[in-house]
This record gives sequence, structure tokens and C-alpha cells, in this order.
Amino acid sequence: VCSSDLMTHFSDDELEQYCLGTLPEPELAKVEEHLLWCHKCIDRATASGRYIDALKAGIRRGGFDIELLAQEHRPKKDPLWI
Repeated sequence: VCSSDLMTHFSDDELEQYCLGTLPEPELAKVEEHLLWCHKCIDRATASGRYIDALKAGIRRGGFDIELLAQEHRPKKDPLWI
């Protein structure tokens, strides 16, 4: 999915589905292989996982500050993403 000249990464939605365990095959295998070496997507998947964990914790507690949560845990958009 990534080449050295044209950096193409998985979308936020695909990485979130991966973190949630809902990404279907064959996309799952592609994401897993890509995450073995693409540090940018590893960082984004890690941030998505933290965001999902924070949402689940807020649901269990019965509330959370969604704006603060988004600022702290949501992956930032990178203008170089294709």
C-alpha cells in the first residue's frame, strides 16, 4: 500500500475497524502486513486504539467530555495522506 514515492496509507476508518476487530478479510491481512513496517500507520492505529479505549471507558463511567477526548486521542490529519 505504501511506496517510497507515493505514500498511500490506510484510511482512519480502516484503521479504526482494524482496532475494533471488525475489518473483514482480505483487508485485514493487508493492514496487518502494512503495520509491520509503516510507522505512520502504526502511530495512527495506536492513536485510534487509545481513542476507542477512551470512548469505551467513558461509556462504562457514564460520561466523558467529548471535545477533550477528541483533542487528546484522535489522530491528527496529515496533509500528505493520500
